[in-house]
Amino acid sequence: MVVPIETLNEEDAKIRGVLDEALNEKARPSEIIKYDFAFSEDSTGDASVWIWLVVPHNPKPPRAQITRLRKFADTIRDRLLSAHLSHWPYVQYTSSSDRLAK
Repeated sequence: MVVPIETLNEEDAKIRGVLDEALNEKARPSEIIKYDFAFSEDSTGDASVWIWLVVPHNPKPPRAQITRLRKFADTIRDRLLSAHLSHWPYVQYTSSSDRLAK
């Protein structure tokens, strides 16, 4: 699927706005170091945006931390869906060591 560059620029700005706003809120998980995202297609060929919320490497995070991070990812996804993107948002976490290796 080919998406016009103008659409990507608009979507980029919307995504950055949502992420920056959410990460500046008091309720954001303190573990989040930064974010990264890329436009692509999902397995069905639909336009998608892949969002990685980067956290420190921890092979055995406490259950409370996992719950808090999942809720925050859901909040990000809900806000992006409310922004009426033409790309479906996939929000996931990755460790800082994994993301720096790419």
